[in-house]
Amino acid sequence: MYKYKVDIIPGHGGFDPGACGSKGIRECDGTLAVALKLAYLLNINGIKSNLSRNTNIACGGAKNTKQDVNNQIAFSNNSNADIAISIHFNSAVNKTAHGVESLYSQYNGLLNNNIKLAELLVNEVVNATGLTNRGSKNVGKSIGVVRAIKKPVSLIECAFISNPDEEIWVYDDAHQLVLAKAICKAICKYFGVEYKEHGGDEEDLIEAKVKIADKQLNAYLINDKTYVELRSLCDFINRSIEWDNKTSTATVSKENFPKVNIEVENTKINGILIEDKTFGSLREIAEALGKKVEWVNETKTAIVK
Repeated sequence: MYKYKVDIIPGHGGFDPGACGSKGIRECDGTLAVALKLAYLLNINGIKSNLSRNTNIACGGAKNTKQDVNNQIAFSNNSNADIAISIHFNSAVNKTAHGVESLYSQYNGLLNNNIKLAELLVNEVVNATGLTNRGSKNVGKSIGVVRAIKKPVSLIECAFISNPDEEIWVYDDAHQLVLAKAICKAICKYFGVEYKEHGGDEEDLIEAKVKIADKQLNAYLINDKTYVELRSLCDFINRSIEWDNKTSTATVSKENFPKVNIEVENTKINGILIEDKTFGSLREIAEALGKKVEWVNETKTAIVK
């Protein structure tokens, strides 16, 4: 039995990629990667985690932002966890904006606990990353997740995906692990639990690499078994995943779209065939043409420049 339990809510997903960096990196992928690493580390420290999503789908299969936020709130309010953590990366029009901040609200009636959690989160992440401390901020009613979840809750903005110097924290595996460890340490301090780097000789978190054709996937070696992130693997084989939170089951679809080869300016790009139409990665195609892709989250529009 676990003494403490935590709801982990990786921001965005599915229809909503979140903010995008200069390299086309999506916020939703970074938040999920950090959340999965955090769940593993919490388990090592004897703390159970509930993930609102563990694949690239919005919480509860939401199709719009309002539904997604409401599903995240319901997910946490219907769980028996002690606290909730929402993981995000910040973004700003000003590309020099930088640093780490945590958000909380007084409107769930747990102001002191929310402040304690928010301050621990921002301080641990800043100590681990060396990024600027933007502090913990009371956002009042403006953010639904921290306003309406009925348990101590904070949203951590880990770095600025819009800043070319900080977006490495979003996409690089080693940097994601640093963030996950820092958040885990903050949670342990909140509960008064001594943080453990690993669970013993048989449970060391050993980073590994898996190569499939010309694709390299991040993995971990645990108890002599290689564990690869299922979402990345399914993306490679063109399969979708459905997550059932009640049974903690990931179901991989049987549908498999045929692969096709796309060549742009002598650059080979992998594509798929859907209903007799060829689809390829816009970012890869644009880069092959010497262009950049900018994502406008408000209008859900990709602009090629």
